[in-house]
Amino acid sequence: TRGNAYFIMELLCDMEAKEILLKREEEYTLDHSKFSGYLLSFESVTSIWKSRVEELNQKEQNLLQLAAFLGFTFDSTFLKDAVKLSVSTFHLPGIDEVDSVLHKALRNRLIQMESISSYTFTHDIVQFTFLTSFPETSDRYNYLIGRTAWNKLHYDVINDRNWLM
Repeated sequence: TRGNAYFIMELLCDMEAKEILLKREEEYTLDHSKFSGYLLSFESVTSIWKSRVEELNQKEQNLLQLAAFLGFTFDSTFLKDAVKLSVSTFHLPGIDEVDSVLHKALRNRLIQMESISSYTFTHDIVQFTFLTSFPETSDRYNYLIGRTAWNKLHYDVINDRNWLM
């Protein structure tokens, strides 16, 4: 770990999630049968995050990639609006699956919750991983995000006639 405390923390959390490190009451025990070769598979905290991303299916990765285009901090309501416009075009999960994908990303420590509908990526490297995973889609996602923002703004203006006063 070269003394990187954050790497150690992520490594321990990953080991606990994969049941290599087992907590019983106030003690931790190591499952040696699963531990063999585990440490050799990770050279940095980035490699841990990449392995967590690879645990997601393609639709889940696409959704988090779209979230990465929304920003380091993103709103799940806005993300759902973008999904409504493009479920079939971008091979995304359905609108009813967005919350479960976000919960899975929370469990995998890829994102963290800021408030009821606001999330952030755990680190800028995690966001960058999603941004660079499919570079050919960036223009389409930027268009989709712009279109979603325009639709939301248009809807808000139409439904709030007092904005002129």
